[in-house]
Amino acid sequence: MKTVRAVNIEKQLKGCVVLQADTVRKLGKVSDVIIHPSSGKALALLIGNETGIEQVLPAEDFVIHREAKAVVALGPACFEAAEVTRILKEGVRAIDDLLISEIVTQNGRLLGRINGLYLQSESFASQPVVYHVTASFWQRLTGGGVYLAGDVPCHYSRTGSRLIVPADTKWRHARHSLTDSLGSPRKAKAA
Repeated sequence: MKTVRAVNIEKQLKGCVVLQADTVRKLGKVSDVIIHPSSGKALALLIGNETGIEQVLPAEDFVIHREAKAVVALGPACFEAAEVTRILKEGVRAIDDLLISEIVTQNGRLLGRINGLYLQSESFASQPVVYHVTASFWQRLTGGGVYLAGDVPCHYSRTGSRLIVPADTKWRHARHSLTDSLGSPRKAKAA
């Protein structure tokens, strides 16, 4: 059985050096990841540099090297301006916006807040992120809570910083370990 490895976006990926593959030139450091809020797919990587200007790197154009604690950019480190605008409008910043967002069911029940976000290190461009959801301070402190695949939410409310999930999420989609959530097959969303 293949071991699936996950990278915590805030604790392991943020701050990693980004290197251009062909020149090994340092482009900057990871500042955030743009996630599509209802599909859970990584759309792009935000790279900050010493000038304070963020570059946007497409998800298909980078590889995470965990052992080297670096990210390798396989393609050009930026989109055209129109593409950047579309991605930033379509997606949400993982650390700045999604972290600590509430997870609320369609019938209004609060399940908790996002306490951690994980990307699968080998297939992050094709697999959704995984959210670690905790309902209390005690769960955050002890690592309790549940894990939800990033494709479970139906809607993201930017004004309320909430992800809306199906009413049966706690029983149907929640997993009690990161490993289970990474390896579990995705079920069709409730309409």
